[in-house]
Amino acid sequence: IDLPPMLLLQRYWLRYSGLPAYLGEDSQGAVTRPGIVLESSFATGLLARHLDRADARTSLFLGLWSLTEAGLGARAKVWPLIAACGIVLLAFGNEFDGLDNAVYLNRELERWGLAPTHNLLSWHLVQSPGHYYLLAVRKDVGEARCLEELNCREGTRHPTVGREIT
Repeated sequence: IDLPPMLLLQRYWLRYSGLPAYLGEDSQGAVTRPGIVLESSFATGLLARHLDRADARTSLFLGLWSLTEAGLGARAKVWPLIAACGIVLLAFGNEFDGLDNAVYLNRELERWGLAPTHNLLSWHLVQSPGHYYLLAVRKDVGEARCLEELNCREGTRHPTVGREIT
């Protein structure tokens, strides 16, 4: 989910890279073709129609700072979608606009019950101090592995996010 001009740029680069991608607004009904669906808004109702017909278990939700830099109202609308997806990859800063994103993410992960259904892992982005990835993979889809090649090791794991939720 992004602003319409950004979706056009994303579609261009995805297609240029050989990945099938199309705008959700171009598919008024069910999403029946494989590829990446780029959506701009919850307001049109298209996203809900697309998701009702998609297999969420095999879907990826990708939010690179977008979720954790949005207002709380917009964030709340996205969590049902995140909880339904088989794979979730977020990038986030520990703090944005006075909000502690680590506390926020842990609260939402617990609220939406992702710990029992998903393998969770969060680690530091090597090039961006104070910023992390959060990976959640449904347990019936696969595992979330901490790989040294991605700068993930015990010393780079987030101290609280993607850990055991108590």
